[in-house]
Amino acid sequence: MPDQSQPSAVVVDTSRSPYARLRPVPLTAVTLTDDFWAPRRRVNREVTLPSQYRLLEETGRIDNFRRAAGKLDVPFQGRYYISPRRNRQNAIAHYAPYVDDFSAVLYRQRCLNIQQVNQP
Repeated sequence: MPDQSQPSAVVVDTSRSPYARLRPVPLTAVTLTDDFWAPRRRVNREVTLPSQYRLLEETGRIDNFRRAAGKLDVPFQGRYYISPRRNRQNAIAHYAPYVDDFSAVLYRQRCLNIQQVNQP
């Protein structure tokens, strides 16, 4: 029986379903090296993520998380709502951190700030 205390390494775990025809594959076992997805992932990793992160830094949105986590003493900047831009960057970042050190570091740093803000 799988250890239920640890998060699954697969997106959807169908291993206990008697009806599932497909079985889960660990995310680390999947690589996209085809001519369609590989170039798009490279652009996201090398261009989109760094430029989005720079924009979020320049407009003070990352500092807002640092401020809320108690790491920075600056006034709040921007509007008081969750920007769809930030959500798009998070979605893009989910595809990149395991294949590029720069994006992985930025993404983990950002997640750490968000986690610290949400602690009681």
